[in-house]
Amino acid sequence: MSQGNPENFPVEKHNFVQTLNASDLVAMSNFSDYNTVEVSTADINNLNLILNNNHCGKAFFKKICDALNDAGVEFQVSNKNDNLMQENVTIITLDQQMIAGEGVVLIGPYRDGTANNSEALLKAMQVTFQKSGWNTDTFSGISQYQALTNGEIGYVSAPSSTEKSTFPANAQITISFGTMRDDFTTDRIAGDLILSLARYEHFMKNERENIMTVSNPSLSKVSYDNHYSFNEQINLAPSFRPDMDIKVERAMAMTR
Repeated sequence: MSQGNPENFPVEKHNFVQTLNASDLVAMSNFSDYNTVEVSTADINNLNLILNNNHCGKAFFKKICDALNDAGVEFQVSNKNDNLMQENVTIITLDQQMIAGEGVVLIGPYRDGTANNSEALLKAMQVTFQKSGWNTDTFSGISQYQALTNGEIGYVSAPSSTEKSTFPANAQITISFGTMRDDFTTDRIAGDLILSLARYEHFMKNERENIMTVSNPSLSKVSYDNHYSFNEQINLAPSFRPDMDIKVERAMAMTR
């Protein structure tokens, strides 16, 4: 296992304007046949991104912010959920305390399978990070012990601090990093965030209106397991096909 402070990892420079090359084909939805989509940074900026620092090292968080700025992505900054009570925003919380090891944990809504905007953002992140080579786990909220009505103690999913600190209609996700492998640099993280947002933006623009949001559906899950169960509509949405190529182009208006 790679050890060390992620703040001191070398920064691997690469071009954010890139195409995802598919290597893992999966069963596809039959309601769209496009295989390549283009999204500009202007489209991404319309998502009104807030980058929330939740127990990240200052250098780690700043490097990611700098990389996003260099790529032409506009965003607000929040510290420990202090700037999230806004309408019509997309929130990405970065965390470095909740897990250890080389993987990454993606935390979405604590009520899974609802096909809402947060679930779509979570799916976009899952597809992108897995294609990029991250070892990922995807969870519905955070796990905690809670007293049940029968007096026993149960293990349940609860909203993350980010989910509790913003409006329900806002898309939000928490990404928790451990020590990470040496080749997963802050520059690479920023690139994967951009590609995830591009995939999500394409879904919102082209497919969101076709999705019926289901409120807290009955899901067949193993007790004490809060791994995320995605709504079938989200799993089958063309924007979340792993074989789809995503091209992110910097808008001319962003060039300085």
